[in-house]
Amino acid sequence: MEQIITGLVRNQPGVLALITDLFKELNINISSLVVAETEREEYSSITIVADSGEEDLATLAHKLSSVIEIENMERLGLGDHYERELVLIRIAFSPEQISTLMQIAELFHAHMVGVGEKTVTLELVAESSQVKGFIQMLEPYSILGIARTGRTALKKEND
Repeated sequence: MEQIITGLVRNQPGVLALITDLFKELNINISSLVVAETEREEYSSITIVADSGEEDLATLAHKLSSVIEIENMERLGLGDHYERELVLIRIAFSPEQISTLMQIAELFHAHMVGVGEKTVTLELVAESSQVKGFIQMLEPYSILGIARTGRTALKKEND
């Protein structure tokens, strides 16, 4: 079952390796990993998406709690967080295709971030399901490159 784990870690060399080694030790594949500095440069936020059963997750949580460089880690559930992913897609186009490409971009609320003589680069920030749909809509065109950030998440505030 897909699990989303998010947390706060100290910005120190080797912390990410320690965390990913625990996943490797339990034979859990990470499908998405996003790490970025927070507003306090001594900390980074981390979001990990992985396939794991409940038993492996409990073992992982116990092992993660022993890593002193981790401030906190928590598992996110359905509907209790905001989640986004960024994708950049470069597409080769012919003059007769540009209008259709722009309609697809508008449908998904994507932005054109670059245009060349024969290519256009589109940017979309959305939930992963929308990113997948956007890529599927563009598959009939000549996709020259895709860069995805992976999923990042932030727990919703309890109001």
